[in-house]
This record gives sequence, structure tokens and C-alpha cells, in this order.
Amino acid sequence: MNLFICVSIFIFSTSKNKATEVELSGNFKKAAQRLKDSGKPQKVLQVRQGDMKKAEKAMKEVGVGGTVKNMGGRKRKSVPKPKKK
Repeated sequence: MNLFICVSIFIFSTSKNKATEVELSGNFKKAAQRLKDSGKPQKVLQVRQGDMKKAEKAMKEVGVGGTVKNMGGRKRKSVPKPKKK
């Protein structure tokens, strides 16, 4: 018997200056796009520790600068804003 469990959880939270996205399903490009579309100056993508590099790459591909944090909040990586040409 095969058992497949699909977890598709995302939490999108905003305050006056910050947009936070918690992504557990692996759709980092969609999460990064939601952050970009938020228009907030501070953007945070919170993911599992093992997915931090993938999330950072997705943010660069989408063209959004911000912070990638692990779920515990102990590790963080800044993603620079893309340079305007």
C-alpha cells in the first residue's frame, strides 16, 4: 500500500512595512512572487533549514530582494535587490 501525503501550507502575513511568507510545500517561486507583489519594503521568506538555498535561488530568479530564514529563526540569509540597468 502506497501512502502519499502532500503538505501545501503557506502563510502570508503583512504589517505596515513587512511581508512574511512561510513556505513548507516547496513552491518557492510562487512564494517569492507573492512577496514581490506585496509591495512592502521588507520581505521575509521562512522555510525549512534544508530548503534555504533553494528559496534563496528562487528569490533571485523572481527578482526580489529580502531575507530567507529557517523555521526557528536562528539562521538567515540576505538576498540583495536586483540591480537596475
